[in-house]
Amino acid sequence: MRPDYLFWLLIALVASIWFAVAASLRANREKVAKIKSENEVKKLINENTDLCRKHDGELYLKDRELKRLTEHIREVNTVVEERKIQFPWLASAIADLHALEAERDANLLATKKHPAVKAADVVRDHGVKRREAERQFRILRYRRGRCNRCRARCAH
Repeated sequence: MRPDYLFWLLIALVASIWFAVAASLRANREKVAKIKSENEVKKLINENTDLCRKHDGELYLKDRELKRLTEHIREVNTVVEERKIQFPWLASAIADLHALEAERDANLLATKKHPAVKAADVVRDHGVKRREAERQFRILRYRRGRCNRCRARCAH
């Protein structure tokens, strides 16, 4: 009787070991799947964070551009209102506005992530030349307008 008892004990022991190994393998597969899922979640979170940063950067640039355009419109409106009054120094004011715009653009080129120093210098040079040309043009146009008005009054 004893050998039969040992046989069943050995079969029970083998079955227990087999069930334990199977449970351990299942637990390991579940652990690997859990780690894989966590890594995918971390990857998605990182991608989401990168997209948020990119969106915030683009939004900042758009807000900056909007402020620049708003300021430009305000300056132009001021110049137009003064033009209606016919100030003789308006030519210098308009020329200064163009020079300031060129300087602002040059500064943007010089201070961007990958600076364009030579292009900034070219923009500055063109701004100075445009300022002087704009001032001379407006002065001559103003004088011509005054002369035409004087001739019209004198002719009558």
